[in-house]
Amino acid sequence: VDELDKKIWIIGEASERFENNVRNIKGDVAKPTTSNDVEKRNSACQKTLYGHRGSTCSVHFFNQEGTLVSSSSDKTIRLWDLKHHIHQSTLRGHTGWVLKARINENSVISGSGDKTIRIWDLGTPVDESCVCTLVGHRAGVSDLQMQDNTMVSGSTDKSCKVWDIQKQICQRTLVGHKSFVSCLQFFEYGLASGSGDNTIKTWDLRSGVCHRTFSAHKGPVNCLQFDDRRIISGSKDCTVKIWDLRSSDYVTELVLDGIVFALAFNNKYLAVGYNKSIKIFDTETFELITNLPGHAGTISSLCLVDDTLVTCSHDGSIKIWILTDL
Repeated sequence: VDELDKKIWIIGEASERFENNVRNIKGDVAKPTTSNDVEKRNSACQKTLYGHRGSTCSVHFFNQEGTLVSSSSDKTIRLWDLKHHIHQSTLRGHTGWVLKARINENSVISGSGDKTIRIWDLGTPVDESCVCTLVGHRAGVSDLQMQDNTMVSGSTDKSCKVWDIQKQICQRTLVGHKSFVSCLQFFEYGLASGSGDNTIKTWDLRSGVCHRTFSAHKGPVNCLQFDDRRIISGSKDCTVKIWDLRSSDYVTELVLDGIVFALAFNNKYLAVGYNKSIKIFDTETFELITNLPGHAGTISSLCLVDDTLVTCSHDGSIKIWILTDL
C-alpha cells in the first residue's frame, strides 16, 4: 500500500506541475474553451469557480446559501461563499493531496494522502484554525464523515476507523475489506463502506461487526449513498446499482459509457458523475432527465442539496448547477 501511495504521489506531482504550467501560460482564471462554450449553452450551470492549483478532489456543503468546502491535490482546502460565489479563505497544513473535506456549522474535517485527518475550527483565525491532527491510518485517508461527536474515516490501508472528535481518539478500527476503502456513509450506528475489492459492507458502529456484504459490482466501488430503503453505488465497472437494504440484492442497474466516480441523490434527483459529464435521473423511476456536460476533466466529486448541485473535476474547477433550470 505504501508503494502504491508513493507511485500515486509521483504521478500526482507530475500532473500538478503540468497543470500549473498551463495556468502560468493561460492565466489563473482562464477557462478552457470547451467548458466555456458548453456553459453558454447550458443555463443550468449558474457559476464556475476557479482557484485550486491542481485537481479538485472533493466538494461538500449543507446549506445552499452557506459555505462550500473544496479540497485539492494542491494540498489545500478552500472555503467559498455559495450565495455570492466568492472565495473566503484557504486552509493549509496537509503535506499530501487532500482527498476529502466535509463541513458542518462550525468546523471542517479533512483527510489526506499524508495519512492524517485534520479538524479545523471555523470560528478562529485561519492560521490557527487547525485544532488537531489525528494519526492512525497506515495509508492515505480516502473518505470521512462526521455526525455530532463521531467521525468515521476510510483509507487505502483497507480499514475504517471510528473516532471520538472531542477526545481526539480512535475508538474502533473496522477490518474486513480486502482492498482499499474508497467511500463511506454512516447514519447513527449504521455504516456502509465501498472498496476496491468490488464490494459494499454494512457495519454496526457500536460493535464493529460487519452485518452484510453486497457483491455484484465487477470493479471497485467508487461512491455510494444510502437511505432507509436502499443503497445506491457507482463503480469502475461503469454501472450504478440500486440495492435493497433488506435483501442485499440489487434491484436496478444503470449502465453508463464510462467509469462512475461520484453520485448523490435526494427525493427528486439522482446525480451521477462519470467521465467529464453528469447525468441527472429521476430518483424513483430512474429515467434520465438530462445530461450536464461542461467540465474539461474527469468528475471527481459532487454534492446535492435540494435543487442545488455542486460538482468538481480534475480540471481544477468547481461548477454550481441549479436543477430547477433544466
